[in-house]
Amino acid sequence: MNFQQALQQYIGRTIEVLTVGSLLTGTLLQVGEGFLVLRTSSNYYNPVEGDVTVFFTNIEFVRVLP
Repeated sequence: MNFQQALQQYIGRTIEVLTVGSLLTGTLLQVGEGFLVLRTSSNYYNPVEGDVTVFFTNIEFVRVLP
């Protein structure tokens, strides 16, 4: 199982994604070849609201929230 396959089982769940310079929290919408799409809402750590595409090469870690 690779990273893409591991993430696909969490579509629809709330996750945190740490990238260089940002911490994104939101609902995992899609996982593709080398990227994921996250629906975020604005908060203290993340001023962006909407669907955000994050490339795997920029991801430091992913945490699935309960």
